[in-house]
Amino acid sequence: MQLVECDDESSTDLHKDTDKGSININELNNATPRQLAQLFIVVSAKLRLAALIAFLSARAAKGERTVVFLSTCDSVDYHHALLTSMESTLGSGKDVVDDEVESSGIFGKACPIFKLHGDIPHNKRMTTINDFNSNQQSAILLATDNAAGCSAGYGDYIIGMEEYLQAYFEAVEEDQKYSCEYEKNYGDCICNGENQGDDFNAEYCEYDCYMGKGMEYCVDKNPYEENNGNNNKQNQEMELREMAECRQLEANNNNNNRRQLEDAQAAYYLGAYCSENGGSIHLGLFTEDICSQFADANAGATTYASLTGKSLPYSGTTLIGSECMSCKEPQEVNQNGENQNNANDQEDADQVKEVCEQLYANSGKCEANLSNSNVKYPNNNACNFMQGIKIVRKNGTIIRGAGSLNTTASIFIGLFACSFVLIGGCVYYLKTKLDRARVNLSE
Repeated sequence: MQLVECDDESSTDLHKDTDKGSININELNNATPRQLAQLFIVVSAKLRLAALIAFLSARAAKGERTVVFLSTCDSVDYHHALLTSMESTLGSGKDVVDDEVESSGIFGKACPIFKLHGDIPHNKRMTTINDFNSNQQSAILLATDNAAGCSAGYGDYIIGMEEYLQAYFEAVEEDQKYSCEYEKNYGDCICNGENQGDDFNAEYCEYDCYMGKGMEYCVDKNPYEENNGNNNKQNQEMELREMAECRQLEANNNNNNRRQLEDAQAAYYLGAYCSENGGSIHLGLFTEDICSQFADANAGATTYASLTGKSLPYSGTTLIGSECMSCKEPQEVNQNGENQNNANDQEDADQVKEVCEQLYANSGKCEANLSNSNVKYPNNNACNFMQGIKIVRKNGTIIRGAGSLNTTASIFIGLFACSFVLIGGCVYYLKTKLDRARVNLSE
């Protein structure tokens, strides 16, 4: 498959100094091919689907094979069902609909649409790959970025956001601490003063080494600057953890906005919340102590800025990373270069991090796909719950929480409302008739 540049003028090359938008990712010989041109187009959310269809139509018209990577399996299924159910108008210029002919998709029979992700059985995945590769004309493959996946031997788990954040911060801290100790005792940042001159400074050595490797988290202070507080990094980490736990916003001591915050009629609370598509976690400002009602339409960011004079941290960026983190206990290295088990979890006979053990123990589990593995008693208590909150929007975005009512529920609600109105009208009519039929016996 040959990747080509977009003809649209709105496409922007990622490296303006290179020709035709090619990107020099790595100077090594085994890096990406020189003929690979990587470009991107920035469009608004409501135009993404239209832009995608227009781009794929142009590729299909030229007889090219194209792979479209999507973020989730559900998004792949959605886009595949949508594109294959639409009538073909490619090349004909006419909107012809024939109910007797099965739809071949918006790009016609000459451009079949395939899908590939980890939830598809392995044998069908292999068939899809072979069919896509053997197609002599144009073809489109919708896939996740890791389509290998697995159709068995895995489980789904769900846990509260605050508990997950606490475990996430702890896991990140442990991994960073291990990396720092490894570099200091066994890696490139050994600054013990051996074979060094009289002017050697271990603090300068370690600082320069860590900063040169991009490991700023290993540095507590800058030895080149005076009056550095040793607890700046710890205070920032602790402050971030506290903000993620839904705590009341406190006024700064030396800030003109302190009086404005103290005089505010309502208390404000900082806490974490899931983004609308469920793919990231941000900080927001809320008006109650359970952090469910935003202080304004901008997730509290506008109110926070007016009260503190600062921008709300992590309002536009996520608190957590999307990279995978290993649950295997690392092997610590002492100053003699000898490996030893993680001192934080020495009492366990297994090699699993304590953080992962706690997350697993406290999470809701759906282990239906672990039946054929070595798990003797799979736990499926949370399968129905997770299936109920896994909702896909019309644009393919997966959201968490209650979705829109289905058609059946909407019909019954409408019938109930109409029946209520009719019954109310009948009661009013009968009451009016009875009032008119009353006879004053005293006369």
